[in-house]
Amino acid sequence: MKLGHQVAATTIRSILLGARIPRAERRSELTWKQFLAAHAETVVATDFFSVDTVFFARLYVLVCVHLGSRRVVWASSTSKPDSAWVTQQMRNLSWQLDEEGVDLRFLAHDRDRKFPATFDEIVRAEGGRVVPDAPHGTSRQRPR
Repeated sequence: MKLGHQVAATTIRSILLGARIPRAERRSELTWKQFLAAHAETVVATDFFSVDTVFFARLYVLVCVHLGSRRVVWASSTSKPDSAWVTQQMRNLSWQLDEEGVDLRFLAHDRDRKFPATFDEIVRAEGGRVVPDAPHGTSRQRPR
């Protein structure tokens, strides 16, 4: 009912079993592994990592990888990854993909706060869809 209450899947399963409601059939949605294999040519995955320099400064590196070719198509670094900088990097990535002829249908990134809503808006304006990465160790999670 979307009242803002979070309920664990095991609680729901217990309630359904207690009410003798049978399990629903397995949905035809793809697992992460199947999804990535089926759409690799149109998926770009992006993430941040940090590098500590010899002068004790921290740099944040944004890397974008085209899954079909397994190539880094965009990389950039900054000491302060604010919303405007990250949004500009998405514009740059979009131009780079156009030059290389890559059709961006899906952009995968984690739920890091460094990715602002404007980042996702650019993906949607280009006709793509943002797919949140599966949490580590949960390859059975389905894309949303």
